[in-house]
Amino acid sequence: MSIYEKMINEAVGATKAVFGVNKEKRGGTFKLTDAKPYVDAVN
Repeated sequence: MSIYEKMINEAVGATKAVFGVNKEKRGGTFKLTDAKPYVDAVN
């Protein structure tokens, strides 16, 4: 896997995590634990 593929896969994973949480929590209260999927995707 090239470095570019790795960068793209990580960026797509982080973006999907953010959109998933935003869709699920839209209109509600945001809690710090709601950012966990994003942090997991980045790690």
